[in-house]
Amino acid sequence: MQKLEVVQILMQKILSNLNFVLGNMTTLEKMPTLKALRAFSQEILVLLEAYAKLLQSKAKRDPALISLAFWLRKSNLQRMKEKYGTSLDRRLGLGLSFHSTPSNMPLNFMYSMVAAALAGNACIVRLPRDDFEQTNLAVEVFKECLEGFLSLKDYFLFVRYNSDPALNQFFSKNCDVRLIWGSDDTVLRFRQAPIPARAKDLVFANRYSLCVIDLKALQNLETFKTLAVDFYNDTYLNDQNACSSPVMVVWLNKDIPQDKALKLKQAFWDQVKLKASKYKIVANISAQKLTQAYAYLALHEGVKLFCDENVIYRLVLNKLDQDFLEFKYHSGFFFEYECQDLTTLIPLFAKGCQTLSYFGIDKQDLVNLILQNGVRGVDRIVPLGHSLDFSLNWDGYDLIFELSRVVDAW
Repeated sequence: MQKLEVVQILMQKILSNLNFVLGNMTTLEKMPTLKALRAFSQEILVLLEAYAKLLQSKAKRDPALISLAFWLRKSNLQRMKEKYGTSLDRRLGLGLSFHSTPSNMPLNFMYSMVAAALAGNACIVRLPRDDFEQTNLAVEVFKECLEGFLSLKDYFLFVRYNSDPALNQFFSKNCDVRLIWGSDDTVLRFRQAPIPARAKDLVFANRYSLCVIDLKALQNLETFKTLAVDFYNDTYLNDQNACSSPVMVVWLNKDIPQDKALKLKQAFWDQVKLKASKYKIVANISAQKLTQAYAYLALHEGVKLFCDENVIYRLVLNKLDQDFLEFKYHSGFFFEYECQDLTTLIPLFAKGCQTLSYFGIDKQDLVNLILQNGVRGVDRIVPLGHSLDFSLNWDGYDLIFELSRVVDAW
């Protein structure tokens, strides 16, 4: 058998495990030769504006889809562009981007793709494996919208496939940049698939996030209600699966007596419970939350467990041990700690710490804490309620700069 025939047979076998959702084999063959686009090119901006409007009309009151449409509205895209100013004048996309997105986040793929497209790249996107309604609607609306932009149709390819090293290698071998979202194991698995010598990886691996609340700022029922909604949006809306969702609530208490402090905390959690009353938890998740909690309690003295009808699990710590990260879980599973001084938290701001959300604290104090102590984690400091807000600065990357190149001239 000729070598070419063997290669063709192997390719057919590899591609038989591939499901094209947007685009086809012809699209795939064209993509490595497509011209790079200018960063924030007008044609991409118009496409995304049109997509935002169409998605808004079909989002069915889904908060995550509405948030995506809101982020892509014309005025926000313009603000993103203006932020970069003249630095865009000589920026071109790297070429072809390949995105492997997490299976437990229905819309992460869209944010990843948008960042690469704004930077000027063609996009091959591996969609979440699971059949999420949000994913399907976002894809269908994008496909419908793309019909009005024929010059851009070959710049987007959506595929689905189960974990397959051969397909990982197939999509990696011609890309100019690879964006890998997922667990540390996922990242290591993809790194076994080589990319071209001048290509690069952007990795978004396992991270964790914290929330800091100053007890002094909790004043009345309306404050508790607002705070509970913000906290719910940061955590329960995505089952606490996002790296930016807090796994620990830290209470800053400089001078409030303990009896009053306990009442303030309980009032907060009571409001969170009310907000989360319709949150559905399947039986196996409840069992796993209990297992995780008891496993942690067995190894740590003085820790208190509070459970509100399986909706909220709280492990109240009497001291900080970084090993709590080995027991973190999702779907309403929180660690809780009280401190008098934010410097106490510095050991938690290791490389793995991504987002620090806050309430009642001056953000500049938090920025100074991070910068002056040279901590190696904490890439984002955001108000409570905004942990899931995506931006073009993510995980310490400026995505436009990372996904484009400068044509220098002097």
